Amino acid sequence: MAVTAFYAALLALLYLALSANVSRLRLKHRISLGVGDLPKLERAMRAHGNFVEYVPFILILMGLLESLGGPVIALHLMGSLLLIARFSHAYCLCIKYIAIMRQAGALITYTLLFVGAVMVLIQYF
Repeated sequence: MAVTAFYAALLALLYLALSANVSRLRLKHRISLGVGDLPKLERAMRAHGNFVEYVPFILILMGLLESLGGPVIALHLMGSLLLIARFSHAYCLCIKYIAIMRQAGALITYTLLFVGAVMVLIQYF
């Protein structure tokens, strides 16, 4: 599971940055719960939450695919695309909103979830 571990570690660093961004905004604006009246905090929390909602499941699928002897190139492609998609989505919510980048990040993530599930099923049978 070396390929999945590599991408899990890189994604963990991105997750840490997203978490730190939420904490920074909470401290700066003295908001301990909720978003107060701060849209920037709401966007940061959604970038963080969206990451948590999708990345673990895709990493699990990658790990299963890898343990079933799936193609290494497919795992690297999935991991690279997941990094790009999650960075793109977070960038658009936290730094500069560019609708097409956010939509692309979401679409790539959905596609990886579907493709990962199908690949695991194919490899299993």
